[in-house]
Amino acid sequence: MAQKTFRFYSEEEILSQPDPSWLIEAIIPEQSFVVLVAPPGMGKTFIVLSMLYALRYGSPWLEKQTIKTPVLYAYGEGGGGLKLRIPALLEDILDPSVIYFCDELPNLTSTEDISTFMEKLKSANPPPKAIVLDTLARAFVGGDENNAKDMGQLVAGVSRLVRETGATVILLHHTTKNTGRMRGSSALEGAADVIMELGGKERDVCLSCTKMKDAEPFKDIPMVLQTFPLPNEKTTLFPVLETDIQKIKARSSKSGGERAALEKHIKAIWGFVKAAMPNGLKNTDIFKLFSEQKLDSKPTFNRVMKDINERQLLLREVVGREVIYRIPAEK
Repeated sequence: MAQKTFRFYSEEEILSQPDPSWLIEAIIPEQSFVVLVAPPGMGKTFIVLSMLYALRYGSPWLEKQTIKTPVLYAYGEGGGGLKLRIPALLEDILDPSVIYFCDELPNLTSTEDISTFMEKLKSANPPPKAIVLDTLARAFVGGDENNAKDMGQLVAGVSRLVRETGATVILLHHTTKNTGRMRGSSALEGAADVIMELGGKERDVCLSCTKMKDAEPFKDIPMVLQTFPLPNEKTTLFPVLETDIQKIKARSSKSGGERAALEKHIKAIWGFVKAAMPNGLKNTDIFKLFSEQKLDSKPTFNRVMKDINERQLLLREVVGREVIYRIPAEK
């Protein structure tokens, strides 16, 4: 353990310290200890995976800016369904950063486990700067969540990971059945830099911030876990802002001219894909044909494809980093 120096800072030095820097704008700070708490089955894994993929690509997460950075999702046991959740998160974007997966979790009360885990983190090239541990219970084997001393050891383990790797650690945790509050000793709540709570009913959920140590807590983020198609007739869930869902529902109020133009573009794209059957067309090839025929701009193309995906007018399949569209089989 490093020798403490007990340095004293002047008022001027404190005031000159930099403002927080963010992995996800105003939500996830860099080099911090974050807890995401929710009842079982609320969709926290889908939420956190969507965050990691946004960070991997440096693309916005629910309209919040991100920093492109390597990430790690450590899930312990029970990750058999993980491959069914990943394809819906893949994007046709060049130069992605790295995402790692680990099917083991360190015991956060074990100095040996943490040291071994940190060796792996530091040897990764490039090393991850956002680490998700799913869940606290799986990283706390033998510990008592309600015991302040045991929880203090867990907190010390997470703090060591943050301090020595420079990464943000996001710990997933559950609420109690009776009160709906975060399980366990208040030592965890006191030590975390950020605490986020996910609540709601069925697919309508809301992410709220109950603690933000060095900035203002973000406002509640209502969202809908929207169904997205996967290959082999399976589906997954992906968070969409509630305001976007409202826009989708409001489409019927569009003017007749706007709706007619949209349907015209959809019909053209349907024709492109049908002509390429049975192989179908890549998303990039559809846009190339769309542009060659001078149908409209890239923003319009994106709106048309979004409408096609939401209405499931074409079969969407992810193959590697490509998205391929095909005509659905007639029923």
